[in-house]
Amino acid sequence: MPDASQPLDRRRLLRRGGVVIAGAAGVLALPDPASAAEGDPVLAGRTTDAGPAPTTLSGGGAGAPTLEVANPATTGTYAAPALRLAPSGSDGLDPASVGAGDLASSGDLLWYGHAPAAAGAGVVGAVYTSAFANHLQFLDAPRRVLDTRSGGTTDEGGNPNDRRTRVVAGQFDSAGRLLGGTSLVLDLAELTLSGVGVFANLTVVGPAGSGFLTAYPTPDGAARTDGLDRPAASSLNFVRGVPALANFAVVRLGGGGRISIYSTALAHVLLDLTAVSVAEPFRT
Repeated sequence: MPDASQPLDRRRLLRRGGVVIAGAAGVLALPDPASAAEGDPVLAGRTTDAGPAPTTLSGGGAGAPTLEVANPATTGTYAAPALRLAPSGSDGLDPASVGAGDLASSGDLLWYGHAPAAAGAGVVGAVYTSAFANHLQFLDAPRRVLDTRSGGTTDEGGNPNDRRTRVVAGQFDSAGRLLGGTSLVLDLAELTLSGVGVFANLTVVGPAGSGFLTAYPTPDGAARTDGLDRPAASSLNFVRGVPALANFAVVRLGGGGRISIYSTALAHVLLDLTAVSVAEPFRT
């Protein structure tokens, strides 16, 4: 700070102002670096390396967000996003060791909550989702993949008949009906390359007695037709005298993309596939 006893003349003021202007001009003339160094402030238009330390943003208020990101330069349905989160690390996130909202290398996202400190720290609930979670691949039209009434290698239109050829095991009478107390095994692997489950309409036709059908994932190992590997549940209940009865079923695919269908009574069985739940939709 200048001595108050020394007078300030116009020449000294101009000289001092010129230094400030020259300094500002010098700053503006510097070329932009490719990125900001570790520990530098976050600069718009530049890449910043925060290093091993976490980056925390504080601010906002009751009526304003802490961070608001906008990208007005693009428009349209498929415009570039205002914010992009890049995954890092490896798959198989462990809720006990990572933070909520972490991204795996595949893009999978994990959210979870902790118990209050008084109750003891620990994960009390977790939701793990991914780009392919609960992904349904709908068929262009429902497809009949099983009809025990069909016979031969071609259908009525002369096309290859796959309504019985997908059956890899089963016990049937001379008319093609599934014997009561037995299961048939249906191979759907060719239709569900990355499938984990199927959505289908299950139909019983002309049952010889009252009973039920059970559709279930075929266990790994040799296919069984005695029905002893079935769960204690029913997918469709029917009574004798009703010509046909249908019900919608969701069935997990078993080993090799197979499902089994059990019937308590002699009957024809039909299955119409409408959608597949897939783990990797790009393979369907």
